[in-house]
Amino acid sequence: MQIEVETVDRTGTFLGSLWESRANGAVPLLEAGLAKLQTSFGSDRVPDLHVLEQAEQSAKSKKLKVRMVSQLYLA
Repeated sequence: MQIEVETVDRTGTFLGSLWESRANGAVPLLEAGLAKLQTSFGSDRVPDLHVLEQAEQSAKSKKLKVRMVSQLYLA
């Protein structure tokens, strides 16, 4: 597993890519609707942007989307 940090935004959030065996780790997350593609820091700096966009579009066509959990209760 390799983390590639492209930049840090003004709130201190690291923006970059997660790689495993030369494959972008975001693809399966996007395809499952568990992530959203964020290109506000510059889409020209995103490796394999077209692959990520296709993965996100696949989830959208299946109506999969990120679910926000407002509260988590542990028993």
